[in-house]
Amino acid sequence: MKLRLDRNKISRCRRIATSIAAGVKEMIDRHSTVATERSCLRLMGIDGAVTLNRQHYPLVNVIVDQIASDGGLARGASWWMANACAATGKSPPQVAEEVGKGSLRLCRIAGQPRKTVEAKARALAREALASVVA
Repeated sequence: MKLRLDRNKISRCRRIATSIAAGVKEMIDRHSTVATERSCLRLMGIDGAVTLNRQHYPLVNVIVDQIASDGGLARGASWWMANACAATGKSPPQVAEEVGKGSLRLCRIAGQPRKTVEAKARALAREALASVVA
C-alpha cells in the first residue's frame, strides 16, 4: 500500500518541527542555571568548602565556576564530573577535592568515549537517587 502524501506538505511539516524543536532547545539551554548544576553535584555527594582569599566558598560553587570559566557549562557539570570519574577512577568527592586544591581542571581532562561517560553518569545518578530515597 502506498500513501499518496504531498511532498511539499511533508517538507513544510519538517521545517515547522525543526523550528519548534530549536525553540524548545534554546529555552532549555537558557534555563540550566548554575544553581541547577550545583544541585546535581551536591547529589553526587560533593559538599564542603574551600578557602580562597581568606573566605570560604562551597566546593560545588568552585567547580561550577571553573567549568563556566573554561566554557564547558553548556555540557553540564554532571557530564564533566562523570567524564573525570571515568578517566581517573575516582569518586565525585575525590575529584572535587582535587578541583578545590587547584590541581585538576575538569574541562582539560580528555573526553572519554561517549558510552563510557553515559554509563558512568547513569551509575552516579542511580547512587544519587538511592541517597535521596534512603
